Amino acid sequence: MGFCINGQNISELAARVESCFYSLSRDVIIMIGTNDLLQEMPNNVMKCVIIDSTIFKLMECGVHRMILLTIPPVPRLSRKYYHWSCLKEYNEHIKSLHNGEDLFVVDAYRHFVR
Repeated sequence: MGFCINGQNISELAARVESCFYSLSRDVIIMIGTNDLLQEMPNNVMKCVIIDSTIFKLMECGVHRMILLTIPPVPRLSRKYYHWSCLKEYNEHIKSLHNGEDLFVVDAYRHFVR
C-alpha cells in the first residue's frame, strides 16, 4: 500500500498512519519532509515531534523494517538561505536515526548536491 499523496506533509502522514485505515507492509520506504520545507514548518517540529513520532507509530502498526530517505533540495527554495540550513539539519537528523537493525537510511540528498 502506498501512502504517496501529492502535497502531503509529515503531520498528514502521521494522521494517516494513526488512523490505521490501511494495512501496512512489514517493510516500508519513506521520503517525507519536502512539503514541510515548502510550508516553512519549524525544523524542530519536523524532525523531533513529528518524524520521530511517525516512525514510532509505524513500528507500533506492525512495520518491522523501515528505510528512510533524506530529502533533496527544493528547487523553488534554492535561493533562500534558511532552506539550505533547514534541509541540512533535517537530513542530519534522518541520518542519525539509522540503527542497522530495523531502521536504515539512504542518503538521497547526495545524488542531487555535490
